[in-house]
Amino acid sequence: MSNNQESPKNQITICLEKSKYAHGFDSKENVHANNFERVMNIVKKQVSKLDCSNTDSFFSVEHQYNTISIFGGRGTGKTTFILSILRDIEQKYKDEAQILNIVDPTQMEEKEHIFLVILSLIDNVVREKIEQKKKMAAGDSCCEERGWNHKLSSLAKGLPTLDGLNKSQYENWDDNWYIVESGINNVKSAYDLEKNFHELVDEALRIIGKKFFVLAFDDTDVDFSKGWHILETIRKYLTSPKLVIFLSGNLTLYSFNVRLQQWKQIKELKDFEGHDYKSQVNQLEGQYLLKVLKPENRIQLRSLLDYKRTYNTSYIIKENGKEIGDAYSDLLVRLGIHRSSTQRTFIDYLLGLSIRSQISILSDYTEPDIMSQINVYVSRMMAAGIDVDLAVKNPVFTLISIVDYLAKSNLFPHSYLLIP
Repeated sequence: MSNNQESPKNQITICLEKSKYAHGFDSKENVHANNFERVMNIVKKQVSKLDCSNTDSFFSVEHQYNTISIFGGRGTGKTTFILSILRDIEQKYKDEAQILNIVDPTQMEEKEHIFLVILSLIDNVVREKIEQKKKMAAGDSCCEERGWNHKLSSLAKGLPTLDGLNKSQYENWDDNWYIVESGINNVKSAYDLEKNFHELVDEALRIIGKKFFVLAFDDTDVDFSKGWHILETIRKYLTSPKLVIFLSGNLTLYSFNVRLQQWKQIKELKDFEGHDYKSQVNQLEGQYLLKVLKPENRIQLRSLLDYKRTYNTSYIIKENGKEIGDAYSDLLVRLGIHRSSTQRTFIDYLLGLSIRSQISILSDYTEPDIMSQINVYVSRMMAAGIDVDLAVKNPVFTLISIVDYLAKSNLFPHSYLLIP
């Protein structure tokens, strides 16, 4: 710890106005700068291995799990972090990387399968490139288009076997795409789906003249059913080293989702046998996550308090030029809290909140009305049964609401001073 305290401070500038919406930041404005550098090193390592891969041998299978998982609670800035990473990759690997759109399962229609969404993203990029070549009369674009359609056709025969796919939706598609001559061809197509997808990725990259695709999944843990399909798609098909994949969410929720699926698998067995399968579920869940989301590729986004203590980072508010601790000190003085030891307790509490919450607090604390200053806490106050409208009307009602809350929560013995 002493080494951290003696080392020069890492200084990050926080622009409150720009931080109110998700977008990419450069390294000097990225509150997760240390994790940012770690992610870029992981990407660099994966990309450097592409030239060394050898798939000529029948026994050399391109089947790798390289997903970079970005973990953190709500409001920790996962979306902004991923956007910053994509922006940096686009700049550093301009001639090698093809950035695909961020996939947000919460924005997907109920019947959309994630694998088809990914195919659509790749197909759009390829066809756009082919159209560009046609206009410029560059190369044999018509031949490339026929070859691309053939790759899609080979892959499409195995699509009806995808778990969770609404198969009736594709029953009437063109015969060349979805009707095969015999059952054995169907089975072979399903078995070769991963291999055909890898070949499709290779062909797509050759056509667009790039080295690898970058694909990001955001808020995957919100919807359990869609989250599970994404995890399974990553496990079964997105195993090419030419795919740099990012996945954001909460590790605990991913764990819950995997455990839920394992319990579903053994439900009938559990009904027939009195055996306690909890240990088996624990093992299956642990091994699944270790395989699909490798520990060495897991990034945990922390609070500003953690970064200040671990890396001695200093955060400067761009709007007023103050260090974030000083800004919070001003806020506390306005509330009548002057003692440095008491302020330290409050400041540590505030720095430990989510980034989103802190941006809201720092943006509104100078406003004269009380609602602007407590907006970040309103939902939690309402959940605790506090009449917010009554509390803000008059200081007397505020005190009554506080006393009532402390009494109901049995917090008087240690929180009567309202210190966090």
